[in-house]
Amino acid sequence: MPQPAEMVCGPLTSGGLGSLTKNTKALRKYIKKLASEGRIVFDQLPFEPHLHRIAKSARREDENRLLEKFYGSIFKSGKVKKLDFIPGWQSSAGATWERKMAKKLKIKTEDIKP
Repeated sequence: MPQPAEMVCGPLTSGGLGSLTKNTKALRKYIKKLASEGRIVFDQLPFEPHLHRIAKSARREDENRLLEKFYGSIFKSGKVKKLDFIPGWQSSAGATWERKMAKKLKIKTEDIKP
């Protein structure tokens, strides 16, 4: 992965604009915006359908386990140097988890302005 890589974080399945489709469009918009500024952005959207499929088969108590296994592994690898949070990230369970992980792993964070 080229360096320094960043990842855009925000609502997808919970919170945000209220639907997966609208939230995905918003996240994609910010990914494209940062990439157009010359930033190296790890785009997690291609993985999302597979994560949703796996999550549907998981027990409810295992929800954070999937985040930990997939995104936790990426964050712990040290390849993602910064997490960029889109407006409304606070309404998302996943983005809130990502923010906590960033703090725990000392990954730089930035709140993107609308």
